[in-house]
Amino acid sequence: MFYGMKDEITEWAQKNWKIILGVAIAFFFLAFFRNLFFLGAILGLTVITSVIASRTKTKLFGVELVTFSTVLVGYVYGPFWGCIAGIGLEGVNAFIVARWMRVYNFWVIPSFGVAGIAAGFGFGLGFSTLGIAIAVGLHVIYSFASLVLTGRLHPKYLMYAVPNIAVNVFMFTGFGARALGFLS
Repeated sequence: MFYGMKDEITEWAQKNWKIILGVAIAFFFLAFFRNLFFLGAILGLTVITSVIASRTKTKLFGVELVTFSTVLVGYVYGPFWGCIAGIGLEGVNAFIVARWMRVYNFWVIPSFGVAGIAAGFGFGLGFSTLGIAIAVGLHVIYSFASLVLTGRLHPKYLMYAVPNIAVNVFMFTGFGARALGFLS
């Protein structure tokens, strides 16, 4: 009775060895490198969220995790890695996921690098407070740049900015302490 079941399990394992290997590696990293595993998971979730948002038009409602992830990496690993995370994640979002290059990428992508640097310095603020201040600060900069450089599109930008700030407030207050707990 068990012999036939053993053959089925062996056959399934041979067909799905990549999944088994991936799960084994994930458990290894979770057990021995919890910080790296969580960081990889949050960065991966950021990219997945960007893909889903760009395909389902939920980006119009301010749904994104780039700000949260950038501030998290900067706050925990310092200004250099925060800058790399901000530029990298927003660059992936702009060029690969959303497949667009518009004039506002010239200030949005570098501003995420600056946000990562600011998060790395921390300025004596708690993670949630710092994250909300950076999210609002980014939108103040974007709003000004949008108004000056693409004035006719500014009302459309504001329709994105207000819900995005709300999403970021929710992320930083709802998940900030937990995220820091995983990385400390």
